[in-house]
Amino acid sequence: MGYNVCDVLECTQYGIAKIWLDYINGNIESIDEVIAAYKSHGFDALQDLPGNLYWEDLYNSCPEAKIILTIRDDDEIWYNSWYKLEIHISKGLIIHEAIGRGCHNNRDFEKSVSSLGQP
Repeated sequence: MGYNVCDVLECTQYGIAKIWLDYINGNIESIDEVIAAYKSHGFDALQDLPGNLYWEDLYNSCPEAKIILTIRDDDEIWYNSWYKLEIHISKGLIIHEAIGRGCHNNRDFEKSVSSLGQP
């Protein structure tokens, strides 16, 4: 479709999650500041949390926006799909963290994973 899409990982990476938290906690009155944060990083579409929870606020501020609704057969199918994605993302983050700690082989990786959360 040609959009530069921001998802939850990029939202965190670019600091947009902080602005969302300010909005959710009432420290920002207008969702326009959230929208400006996306635009300032070149995003013109979003998916995933937290935007999907605040789609009405986003739409009311941008009535020209397109909303795409996806539906699963039932809640259990949706949950299982979401859970598999979260496991996949978590594994990727663990591997990324391990590489960042200088892991070059399985022994280094195992040592790094066992020390996650420690400086």
